[in-house]
Amino acid sequence: MYEHILVPTDGSDAAEYAVEQAVDLASKYGATVHALYVVDVDATSYSLGTEQVDRIRQGHL
Repeated sequence: MYEHILVPTDGSDAAEYAVEQAVDLASKYGATVHALYVVDVDATSYSLGTEQVDRIRQGHL
């Protein structure tokens, strides 16, 4: 049914839940998860969310 799943993330709790759901769907349908993290360059403080990306790569959510 799905070959690719794009999941946007900003590191928030809601985004964490979305990532978990995307990984579950990918597992169910044999799809590949692609994470998208958009950074507001005007923001004074931000995180790149590398922990989430590492967890996705390792399959540990």
